[in-house]
Amino acid sequence: MMKYAKNFSCRFCPFHKLPARIWAIPLCAALLMCLLLSGCQDGPSTEDRKAPAPFSELTWESSFDDMVSLEGEAEEGRPSVYGGLAYDYPKSYEGREGTVTYMYNEEEQLVSIAWSYSAPSPEELDAAYQKLYDQIAEQNGESEKAAGYNNYGDIWRRKEGNIILSAVATDEMSLLLYSHLSPQVSTLEVEKE
Repeated sequence: MMKYAKNFSCRFCPFHKLPARIWAIPLCAALLMCLLLSGCQDGPSTEDRKAPAPFSELTWESSFDDMVSLEGEAEEGRPSVYGGLAYDYPKSYEGREGTVTYMYNEEEQLVSIAWSYSAPSPEELDAAYQKLYDQIAEQNGESEKAAGYNNYGDIWRRKEGNIILSAVATDEMSLLLYSHLSPQVSTLEVEKE
């Protein structure tokens, strides 16, 4: 490399009268600084590796083995709405006993992390819903409202993945579902029928 540097001449360069070894050092240092400051790294950024759901440590890059390491041996999976399998584990969150569900797609990628809670009464369901709604809205702003027969919900459409909070209350049950979806299965706009 130095062979070529000795023959290099540039009349506009302040280093052109200096021996090649002297100006090669600042040039190498500048290149090294550019590489360091450019943020070159392998894999996803730290933000992408952050756990998306507050009730689980898994990230969208987590594998089935990571899930088993964190939660324990998995029972036989059931079909997931995303073409893969879903796995359930008991999980306490915000002082309430519920279930966390990990859903995988057909390529065995984690695409949904959800926590469900069966409330003993509609009043408890409303209290749990409001507490979670306030926490999510504080971090993500206003939501899009969704409602139907015997249910209500909110959705936050984000490039990091959608958050869905929903509740169903009937005479037989009161169920809350708090879901985080990967960007892969999220939509940023309302899908028109």
